[in-house]
Amino acid sequence: MSLPPSDDPANWPRFCCAILRDSAGRYLLERRSDDDEHMPGQLVCFGGGRNPDEHPDDSIRRELREEIGCELTALEFCLILRGRDSRTIAWFYRAPAPAPTRVRTEPGVRAVWAAWHEFGALPIGNWNLAAMIAERDGRCEALVDG
Repeated sequence: MSLPPSDDPANWPRFCCAILRDSAGRYLLERRSDDDEHMPGQLVCFGGGRNPDEHPDDSIRRELREEIGCELTALEFCLILRGRDSRTIAWFYRAPAPAPTRVRTEPGVRAVWAAWHEFGALPIGNWNLAAMIAERDGRCEALVDG
């Protein structure tokens, strides 16, 4: 179940991310480099910033082509990530993860496969963890501080 994304560009998010899971239930995550400016060493969902005037659906497809080197045809909107002040931070999409042999990350990025039961021991970014918990629980919105 999901909220319909807004057609109004004023309501479009700054970021678009993807929750990618394989048939065994493992998540495909990006490990940020240790010298990353915002989230060094953190695991996050693949995705990124939306270009000005770029529709969020186009943004996530572009980001996935750039970051994992493949087009995902079964990509669907699943939730909105909001700050406690109700502002929209990101739209999250979900799709079956591509086979590991198809994943071609860009330089400096490492793909990490992790099962849900491993999350407690992993450095997962708070926005991403909140979104993955909401998606797992069937919610169409996640709230985070900041």
